[in-house]
Amino acid sequence: MPLTSWDTNLQVSLNINIYPNKISTQPTTLKLRVPSWTNLTGLSATLNGKPLPTPTSGTFFAINQLWGRKPNVTIKFPISIRCENIQDDRDEYQTVKAFFFGPYLLAGLTEEDWIMKSGNSSSPSDWIVPIPHNNKYELVSLSQNIRIFTESFIMKSNNNLVMKGSPKPGSVEAMHATFRIGRLFSTSSDVHPEESLVYIEPFAFPGALVEHQGPNAPLTITRTPGNRTIFKVITWLDDKYNKISLASKSNPNCFIYSGSNYTDGDSLKLMCNENWKSNYKFQVAISFIKKEGLREYNPISFLANGVNNKFLLEPLMSLQDENYSVYFNVTA
Repeated sequence: MPLTSWDTNLQVSLNINIYPNKISTQPTTLKLRVPSWTNLTGLSATLNGKPLPTPTSGTFFAINQLWGRKPNVTIKFPISIRCENIQDDRDEYQTVKAFFFGPYLLAGLTEEDWIMKSGNSSSPSDWIVPIPHNNKYELVSLSQNIRIFTESFIMKSNNNLVMKGSPKPGSVEAMHATFRIGRLFSTSSDVHPEESLVYIEPFAFPGALVEHQGPNAPLTITRTPGNRTIFKVITWLDDKYNKISLASKSNPNCFIYSGSNYTDGDSLKLMCNENWKSNYKFQVAISFIKKEGLREYNPISFLANGVNNKFLLEPLMSLQDENYSVYFNVTA
């Protein structure tokens, strides 16, 4: 099983093949290094299912015995979030830290902000938590094929949403073309059973929400939830594509709208039309092909609290073209 951010142990299993003519007649010692990132508390090992003594000090598991055929050694290394101070003695850098999950250096997807908030807790696991498991099923990318042979995607651009051409896999544009559409529970009588109330969260900006500014105004990104951040998902019956529209909860008959003649980089707006059910041209501009997100969460993904924003943390080795920081200024 691959390691995930929910794991509390990294399990390593070794199957040792000893050929019949190589079976030892005298005890030999197998030494297995105990890495610096683990904790002796909770460290355990078994040989063919039987517990082995754990080291009290030192950096190696030492197993001394006569080895039979095909012995199996399994070790569980406790794994958790830990931090290390930056190697700089100047006073202004004493709160700057890097974060690790076991052996993995974590990088925060961010363009400018790098201030984390610990809440006066000395344990990083109190303000850095795993991404909820179900979040990965809510990642989508939304596109349109208004022009022949050309597909455009909704993307976050600065503080707005725009339509842009297909991004390359692993690019920062693919990240900005991925959103988490989270469902809200509602008992409101004005919501049809086939419709869902949702919020729209940019992939790399957890806690941020898409917000409309009223009819004919561009969509923006906010950190404050409210009526303008809630949308209704309307599903279209289409034999070829899984298409949806996103209608405003606060403004009846108003939808996220691309426009029929947009150019690359044009902003999306909230547009209203009381006759939208019979206006084909308007329907084309408000319907989007719903696809799996162009960007996925790494199995090792965390949410970290910040003063101004939340951060998505992933192993540095997994990133390609994204903007990130591996150092954060941690404040209370």
